[in-house]
Amino acid sequence: AERSWVLLEMVRSSRKLRFGSEQLAQRAKILA
Repeated sequence: AERSWVLLEMVRSSRKLRFGSEQLAQRAKILA
């Protein structure tokens, strides 16, 4: 159970990072 919870947290954080990088890319396009 613990291992799956850690996996879930990793997936969640990676999704957050991906979402944040996408937002940054969009902002860069708008600023450019």
